Amino acid sequence: MITLKAPKPTAAEAKSLKEKREPLVAALSDLAERDAKVDAETQLASTLKQIERIHEDLNTAQDIDRLPLWNALNNAHEAVAKILQRSYEELLDMIGTALSPFYPNFHEARFQARAAPAVNDLVRRLMMLNIMQYDSIERLVDAGNDTLRKIDAILSGGEIWRFDGAAQ
Repeated sequence: MITLKAPKPTAAEAKSLKEKREPLVAALSDLAERDAKVDAETQLASTLKQIERIHEDLNTAQDIDRLPLWNALNNAHEAVAKILQRSYEELLDMIGTALSPFYPNFHEARFQARAAPAVNDLVRRLMMLNIMQYDSIERLVDAGNDTLRKIDAILSGGEIWRFDGAAQ
């Protein structure tokens, strides 16, 4: 199993992350409040016409709510990905070191490390934002919560990524 702790951010990076964290938290909180209101209305709906009206309001609200959440999420993720580039380089060095006895030099071993499943997993789970602005609110909220987890791990120095690999 391979685990990486979040890299220690510089003071400027920590400040930037904290600044980007607040709008993301606010956007997710606003969305949760609106979702709670919609849930309450849905429970009170007694006729098909009321349910139809709620669905129309939901569609309208989703179109309006996406942009602030998307902007906060995209800005926060850019900052996270930039900082986590160091974790990517650390993993390449770790794998390159393990492979170097089988290659003419460390640089060739490190180059081959880019194709390792662990590296691909790290890139997919930490570095990429696998959503688009017009994805469902649920997907945006999930991505927002995952980005908050990454920010919190970076700020606290906790474990940011784990790859179990093959059982020994």
